[in-house]
Amino acid sequence: MRRFVLAAVVSLAATACSRTNTPSAAVAVADPPLEAQVPLRCASRRLDLPAPGSTGPRRTVGGPGVFLSEVTVESLHARGIHKVSMRPHFCLDASGALECLDFMDQAEPRSVAQTIVDAMQKWKFDPYVVGGKGQEYCSQLSFNYKIQ
Repeated sequence: MRRFVLAAVVSLAATACSRTNTPSAAVAVADPPLEAQVPLRCASRRLDLPAPGSTGPRRTVGGPGVFLSEVTVESLHARGIHKVSMRPHFCLDASGALECLDFMDQAEPRSVAQTIVDAMQKWKFDPYVVGGKGQEYCSQLSFNYKIQ
């Protein structure tokens, strides 16, 4: 059994985004396409900065980390992948529900991306409120895994 370390669990960032599609040489095996109940394309939408005095929407359901299964860890190790970083971009509607989800960088390996998608679809947020009204909100997260 291999062990892995979740280096940096989750950090919100509201910064300018860039999109790269440079394939990694370590990921030559084709993975299945991502499956999600929300649209997987929202990277064209801008990231929002919380209004002064606000911290943005607060997650109310969902743990602090997204952990990889032993099967995924073994597969990554067998493929020679020892570090995985992913930055999903997501948007919430005015009620705080996940509206769309996309990856800022390429979502490879797919097994890790699918684990993140599955977890994020279960998360719930308080609505982002400005002036007493719920607002749409877009941000990004960072997931960094070190496989040992």
